Amino acid sequence: MSFSNWTSEKLYLENDDLLRDLIQEMELAKTSIDMEVFTFEDGVLARRLLDTFARAIRRGVSVRLITDGWGSPLFWDTIGPELERVGVRIRLHRALPWRQNRHNFGEPRSVIGKFIFRLRRINRGFHRKMTLIDRKIAWISSINVTDVHLKEVYGKNAWADIGARFTGPAISILVHAFEKIFLKRSWVKFTTRTSSPLVLLNDSFIRRRKTTFIQKRRLKRAQNRIWIQTPYFLPERTLLRALYRAAKKNIDIMIIIPEKNDQPIVKLLTFALLGQLINHGIRIFEYQPRFAHKKVLIVDDIHTLGSTNFNHRSFLHDLEVEVLLSSQEVKKQMEMSFLDDLKESIEINLQVIKKQALWYRFLGRFLFFLRFWC
Repeated sequence: MSFSNWTSEKLYLENDDLLRDLIQEMELAKTSIDMEVFTFEDGVLARRLLDTFARAIRRGVSVRLITDGWGSPLFWDTIGPELERVGVRIRLHRALPWRQNRHNFGEPRSVIGKFIFRLRRINRGFHRKMTLIDRKIAWISSINVTDVHLKEVYGKNAWADIGARFTGPAISILVHAFEKIFLKRSWVKFTTRTSSPLVLLNDSFIRRRKTTFIQKRRLKRAQNRIWIQTPYFLPERTLLRALYRAAKKNIDIMIIIPEKNDQPIVKLLTFALLGQLINHGIRIFEYQPRFAHKKVLIVDDIHTLGSTNFNHRSFLHDLEVEVLLSSQEVKKQMEMSFLDDLKESIEINLQVIKKQALWYRFLGRFLFFLRFWC
């Protein structure tokens, strides 16, 4: 068994195609469907999944769901009870402090104790987007369960994402990661190895430090190119320094961020950083057509995707998953997708920054300290 290569991998550049094929595979599941998403929001996609889950449970398949209470604030007021009624087993990783909820193991029993417990975890989000079928197939992407990802609902304004379907021995590591969170245990008995160069997880203090170290090492060892596509670009300081050092070696560094953004405060803080990046020789592009929610990193021959943004939240606070591609053909597809998005982007230069309103530039610099929480 090889933990260094996937047995099979298929890249998806259209959300509707990925979600269609994912649901079709759920319909064929024999033993289990395990899904984890940051947002599970009632709508066309959620209702489609509800029906799929119900059919799976009727034929004896175990269906489990992990979602984030802050990412899905209306979950228990809308579709949550219906999912529970059909037999879906649900865990909220981070519950809203003021909501009564019985799906969080390990919490104090008293109301005040629960409130304090949840406040202490308020900054520890669950941001992974992954579905495991029969513990043998993994679907990993930047897609949540919300209709903004569907072209059939939002048309040309639907978010742009990227994802992939994987099979291979390294799936066992993702299974272990799911069990660890679902069972609310820091250690879960498992029969195989729990690490692979194909998978990056940050579900412990040691793994969080290791993830940041690996990302920094990738940037420092880059020889030819560093291509980044992310919706939120506010890198941790050591990663930012690694980018600056790479720029001094005349490495081709291109970063694509969306012109349209669902988080105005993050866009404002990112804008405060752009001048410094450009002065170091890093090229910045704004993708124009729609909100690009892709999380892509290409460093020489290393190609990754997943839920990890290039910001403080992903590296310091939230639980994330990132996977490496191993197929040269699939890597080429990712490169072509990046270059296609580049064609629909406008390069940002110092003149563009200076044309921005003075109050906007000042506010961005003034609020830049908030980057630690963004």
